[in-house]
Amino acid sequence: MKGLPSGSVTFMFTDIEGSTRLHQRLGPLFKTLIAEHDGLLGGVIASAGGVVVRSMGDGVFAAFADAVGAVKAAAEIQRLVAAHQWPDRAELKVRIGLHRGDAEVSGADYVALAVHQAARVSAAAHGGQVLATPSAVEGVVLPSATSLRRLDRYQLKDFDDPVELCQLVIDGLPDEFPPVRARPERAHNLPEVLTAMVGRDLEVSELLELVSDRRLVTVVGPGGVGKTRLAVELVATLASRVAGGVWVVLLANLATPTSLAAHLAAALGIKEIADGSPVDAVAGWVGDREVMLVIDNCEHVSAAASDAIADLLGRCASLRVLATSREPLHVPGEAIWRLDPLTLPPPEVPDDPQSLLGYESVQLLVARVAAARPGFVLDRRNAAAVRSICVELDGLPLALELAAARAAHLSLGDLAERLTERFKLLKTDLRGGREAHKTLLATLQWSYELLDDDERAAFRFLSVFAAPFSIAAAEHVAGGRLAGSTDPVDAVGSLVNKSLLGLESSGPEVRYRMLVTVRAFARHQLEAAGELAAAKRLHLDYVVSATSGAPYRPDSLPLSVERVASVDELEEDLRAAFDTAVEVGERDRALVLAARYGRAAFLHSKWEGAIELLTRAIELGDEPTELFGWALYARGLINVVRQTIDTDAVRADATALIALGDSVGSEFHACGWHLLGDLGIISGRPEAAAAAYNAALQTAEDLKQVASLRRGIALAASMQGDVAAAREEYRDAVAVYRDIADNFEVARTQLVLGPLLDLTEGGRILIEAIEASVELSAHAQVCQGLAGLAALAFDGDAHLAAYLYGAAEGYAERHRLSLDSGLIRVLLGEQLPHLRERLTATVDDPSMAAHRAEGKAAAVADAVIRFSEFAQVTGSD
Repeated sequence: MKGLPSGSVTFMFTDIEGSTRLHQRLGPLFKTLIAEHDGLLGGVIASAGGVVVRSMGDGVFAAFADAVGAVKAAAEIQRLVAAHQWPDRAELKVRIGLHRGDAEVSGADYVALAVHQAARVSAAAHGGQVLATPSAVEGVVLPSATSLRRLDRYQLKDFDDPVELCQLVIDGLPDEFPPVRARPERAHNLPEVLTAMVGRDLEVSELLELVSDRRLVTVVGPGGVGKTRLAVELVATLASRVAGGVWVVLLANLATPTSLAAHLAAALGIKEIADGSPVDAVAGWVGDREVMLVIDNCEHVSAAASDAIADLLGRCASLRVLATSREPLHVPGEAIWRLDPLTLPPPEVPDDPQSLLGYESVQLLVARVAAARPGFVLDRRNAAAVRSICVELDGLPLALELAAARAAHLSLGDLAERLTERFKLLKTDLRGGREAHKTLLATLQWSYELLDDDERAAFRFLSVFAAPFSIAAAEHVAGGRLAGSTDPVDAVGSLVNKSLLGLESSGPEVRYRMLVTVRAFARHQLEAAGELAAAKRLHLDYVVSATSGAPYRPDSLPLSVERVASVDELEEDLRAAFDTAVEVGERDRALVLAARYGRAAFLHSKWEGAIELLTRAIELGDEPTELFGWALYARGLINVVRQTIDTDAVRADATALIALGDSVGSEFHACGWHLLGDLGIISGRPEAAAAAYNAALQTAEDLKQVASLRRGIALAASMQGDVAAAREEYRDAVAVYRDIADNFEVARTQLVLGPLLDLTEGGRILIEAIEASVELSAHAQVCQGLAGLAALAFDGDAHLAAYLYGAAEGYAERHRLSLDSGLIRVLLGEQLPHLRERLTATVDDPSMAAHRAEGKAAAVADAVIRFSEFAQVTGSD
């Protein structure tokens, strides 16, 4: 081996870009590729007068006494690598770095700082690229068909002083590469980031595209959502791509708008301002260079920031600005990009680690808790608490960071329970950073103080809404608290602009929402101002008025999606308004709200919540009134159909209703006997049921209740084996319900009629009922219908019956129901006593498991199609 040169030596480092992926792809062939690579590079280096000091797996370290030889070898290596036919047509890309410096030989190696610097130059290059320091190329006569392109000065890893880099341009080979893999010298003033950003990959990607297309982009969002962190992450990616550099201007601690321009100049390192204003100095400094300014936290000086940005964009054609603010800057050409909180796990996602870790809020909380408490992992024991914390804190990064800091000495369960006092709990003693970010309260206080008096009043009063609300709702609750000259629409719009209200679409209507944490802060301000009671009264008035079209009598009004839509939309607010009515002792309003909720809940199988509200309203007092009676009847009806039937409670309500009939109205006699009839059906006593239903008919006045009682008599008849009588009664009931346009009761009656008919007619009726129930979101009835189809299919195709029964089970599980609820139990058990036993015995057979499992995963529409195809073939036979 030729001896190693010493003194002034040019060092070359090479390696293969993407060698790990190549190794994985080629397998054993990779060894052949490396052998060819080493032979090729070794031959070129030797012929150019160099020495291979050592091979390094996928690269070489070489030394040259003559700088000309080093440059010649680098160019020749790239040509030969590009032209060589590598094994399996692999595309090899080699990056090369050259640097010249003094070196001493020590054995078979060197002791020289220049060696390490040459390695760093190579690491800054891309595959196919040759980078060199000036020392490696100064005074060198370049080989033919090559030239030198000076790049910029860069900070190489582990070296304090920046160094200029040059690129060797080789004719016939690519000469355009991505930005050098090193930080440009003073091409930015990015703040040091001590923690990795979690999530936001999509946001970074979208913003990168937007800032490349628009000259001014403003990232807006509520305090604590991570605007600054996202901006820093973005510009760190851009720093090496913007020729004139990326400069961050932090305005959070700026005291007055008048000092903004001087603050901007100082951030750019402009120490002396001659003639003109600081904005003139900044414009002169930028000139025609490609520069990006990141102006952070503009909201408290938005007018001054808008003026300065508009002025600079107008004077500097290559300037781009990325701003962050809690509200838009309203500068011509501004692109507004709203940053939402981190993604949250929806209710249907189970509390298991693998599922939860698919959501950014969980990822951030887990990462920060693990940093605060080494050894922490997300598991099934803490998954529910993690979800609760993330949801309760809206996925706000700042709130999650502060919560994680508390997890250093609190269990996650304790932390989740204490979030009712979030503003006392969520704070940090960490030094550094913005004061406004050291407590959650300070962050929101910062936003609140930027509002004018009317905006503050609207903000406080709107916190009484528990869910998204309409502009009409906002006007009703907050309108009277604003100065005469302020339109509530303008106040709400301003709160949206300032990121204290969010927007969401609900069909053609726009609705407004507050994050849970923002609402908690606004409610705190409302209480501190002594306005809470007044706001809750206004909210109660609004909800009672807004739901006035919804039925509260469970027996006499047609039930449809349209009739209960207001209750569905206002469910959370209805419950909050109900709490207010109970709190202030307004019994009638509590009763009517509970009854309206109960009627809607009956449709959507939300039985437990309805029982809770009705019971609380009933317990306000037993003064005999119509409202009290309808609440008792609603509770009794829901108790009959829910999964866990409280027969004693139903009997007590029925007895109370019969007694109420003597003082309030005879119609309540009918209601009470109706409930006793239902109890007879549920308990398997059809004779007692029929007697009770007939007793109810003696005082029933409402046409719909009469039809309902006839349906009960039909059910009792079918349980006693008189199927013909049952069919006629059911058909008559369906006709009445159609006449009064009650689609819910039509479908409900068809569900018990269908299994008493033949395959063709019964299937058609059940499918009609299923489709209507899907449209009405009557989930229990969809389960009934699917189980009814299984019953009809049983004798003709047991496999299909198992599939359809599985479809009923799957639908029930997805909507948190059970096939053992009252109504379904009647359909599969008491009405056709032999059916449930035979059907469940069949579907429980191991040979049916695959069919049942397939059905569980099936959509309702697919199950209906399968049955229809079977019925068509079987019926034609």
